[in-house]
Amino acid sequence: MNKYQTYIVVFENKGLLSGYNPDNFHNKITSAKGIVSWWHYISNTYILIVDKGVTATDVTNFLQSFTGKTHFLVSELHLRNHNGYLAQEAWDWINNELKIQEESNTGYNNR
Repeated sequence: MNKYQTYIVVFENKGLLSGYNPDNFHNKITSAKGIVSWWHYISNTYILIVDKGVTATDVTNFLQSFTGKTHFLVSELHLRNHNGYLAQEAWDWINNELKIQEESNTGYNNR
């Protein structure tokens, strides 16, 4: 059984509060309770690996606590089926997370 859940978060920064600080925003997302790992190789986009019990609604509620009325999308993401044009470092992170998740299904835990 997989121990983790993966979500993609895409947000619109033009609606963020006038005091928007990208570093503070990033720190809030990446240090949140339940976040196991994160990816941020495309601006305004995060991939979050979270503990299995964390839902898209939980992520949404957390984001709304500090983004106000900013438009954003939280959706479950399956890393197995992926493609696109990214830097090699971004692909390496995705492939490593996929390997960790597959190993967690077999009882091997690399975290």
